Amino acid sequence: SLLAFVLSLYLCWRNHQQSRLTRRQQKNLKTQNRKIANLNVEKLVLRQALNDSESRSRDLINLSGNLIAELDDQGRIAYISALAADVFKQAPSDLDQTPFQQLVTQADQQRFSECFEAARADHAITQADLALMGEHSEQATPVTLRLKALTDPVRGIAGFRLSAQIKSQGLD
Repeated sequence: SLLAFVLSLYLCWRNHQQSRLTRRQQKNLKTQNRKIANLNVEKLVLRQALNDSESRSRDLINLSGNLIAELDDQGRIAYISALAADVFKQAPSDLDQTPFQQLVTQADQQRFSECFEAARADHAITQADLALMGEHSEQATPVTLRLKALTDPVRGIAGFRLSAQIKSQGLD
């Protein structure tokens, strides 16, 4: 009887310990589920903020009246604003991966190369007055081009941001 009592007492104690452990794990599970729910809400808020920021950036680019582009580290177009359709008579998507230098008139090729290399070397905004013309354009468009190198601590130059402000024809 004593052995049965001790064994019964031990089993009751183990059952109690197991119940405590189960309750603790259920409490932790509820806490973790709340944290996941909070993170999901936070993720939704951040995604909405990112979408709003992207929309705001696109609106500002379109309202600026400037040709805006992002170039890779070799000077190829990764993004170009919708104004490209007016300037180059081509859809922006048709200019994807085109070296931007091909859109510069032959007479201004050297000036663009110097501006591009200065931006690469100085990591500062460089500026040049030149003319742009696409293969479907009928005439060159004079612009003030600004170029800024984007640096990455690991890779160095990661690409370039470019703004081309169209000069008024009557003020030249």
